[in-house]
Amino acid sequence: MKQNLKYIIPAIILLLGIFGVFSHRFDLTKEKRYTLSDATVETLKSVKEPLTVEVYLEGDFPASFKQLQNETQFLLEEFRKINPKIDYKFIDLAMDTLDQGYY
Repeated sequence: MKQNLKYIIPAIILLLGIFGVFSHRFDLTKEKRYTLSDATVETLKSVKEPLTVEVYLEGDFPASFKQLQNETQFLLEEFRKINPKIDYKFIDLAMDTLDQGYY
């Protein structure tokens, strides 16, 4: 039975990770590209009023911009995990200018 447990427990942890139960991402990059600095974390924690970040990266973009959009969204989600008062929304600049009658 103990033999089976040492395989079953890691398998369960792996499955939970695959299904997104764990929300922590490990930064294995050499330059720590996905790790927030202590100063950034402290700044995010200091936000007392609701803050919405408007990101003009919505719409039909080439692949490189889609990657930028995904990375930006991930970073903003990390910000929100640190401080739930921080929110964001992606805006399609073309649609936004249409809504405001600039065309």
